[in-house]
Amino acid sequence: AGKYADPESRAQLREKLLENFRVIFGEDARLPATGKMDEVLNQVGDPKNTPHQLILELRKLIEEPS
Repeated sequence: AGKYADPESRAQLREKLLENFRVIFGEDARLPATGKMDEVLNQVGDPKNTPHQLILELRKLIEEPS
């Protein structure tokens, strides 16, 4: 268990991340789809994934061509 163990907390994290991405990349920037973000964030509780691995996955989502 951790801070983002439940789906509601992960949804809040997703929204916070997307909000920060809009600030960083601009309002008109292409951002990852919420479904794809959820796929990564739902792996938070999996002990096979380190925080660094999850950050790399989020980075890939951001860098994917539209």
